[in-house]
Amino acid sequence: MDTDEHLDALEHPLAQTGFKSDFDAMRWADVCVLVLPCGASAHSEAGWMKGAGKKVVVYQNRPQKPELMYKLFDGIFPMAADIARFLKELDNMNDLKSM
Repeated sequence: MDTDEHLDALEHPLAQTGFKSDFDAMRWADVCVLVLPCGASAHSEAGWMKGAGKKVVVYQNRPQKPELMYKLFDGIFPMAADIARFLKELDNMNDLKSM
C-alpha cells in the first residue's frame, strides 16, 4: 500500500471507529503489557502509554532480538506469572498510597 492509500485507509469509518475504541482503552488503562512478538501499532501504543505516565511491561517468553528502548519500560518478564506478581505488587503499592 502506498502512502496515499495508507492515508485514505486511515480515514475510513471502520479505521476511525477502531482507533477511537483502542485509544479510549489506552486512556482508561493503568498498565500496558507489550506481548512479543508484536507489530508497530503495539509498540506505538506502549510508547504512548509510557509517555502518558502509565506502567509498561514487556512479556517475552521466547528469544527475541534485544531492543535498547525497552529500557524505558518498567520490566521485561519471561513468564505470565512474573507479570501477575508485578501487577499484584503494583496494586498493593496503590492500596498503600490511598490510605
